[in-house]
Amino acid sequence: MSRVLHLVQVSVVAGIALFTMAQILAVGAGAFLPDLPPTNPFAEFAHLVPGAPIDSISDIECEYRYNYPSIESSLSYCMHLPDHDLIEWISINGRDGVIQRVTFGVRLRYGDMVALFGQAKEQQHYPVIASFEWDGIYASGTVRRAARISMLTPISRVTFRLEDGA
Repeated sequence: MSRVLHLVQVSVVAGIALFTMAQILAVGAGAFLPDLPPTNPFAEFAHLVPGAPIDSISDIECEYRYNYPSIESSLSYCMHLPDHDLIEWISINGRDGVIQRVTFGVRLRYGDMVALFGQAKEQQHYPVIASFEWDGIYASGTVRRAARISMLTPISRVTFRLEDGA
């Protein structure tokens, strides 16, 4: 009887393995891997880096724009909606004629960011937010409550800012 039970167990395991292989072949092995951006999606916006003159935004169309001079400093803001596959919007904040912070609304994954900037120096996982930090670069994305951070963790926002925390 134990020989029959052993053969049944082996048959079940082999059947599961064949079913799994059939699924992989039917869907295609590439479906399990994320598509990495072929190039740096931020490259065409390299002139919008923190520390650059606020006049750097003169060549882009701002959907929303304001300049608020005050007694202490002059604040500037621009919201740009580029025609880009991976970048949905760009928010540019300036002070005293200098870009302080640039935030990109993106459709990336943590693995994309690692390919571009290396492993994050800091990682934090809150109940539904994962955040990552490199030197002057901050990224975050929404994750399922019980999800672990992985190369597939979605990134929806990337901010480049001056190190003084402005």
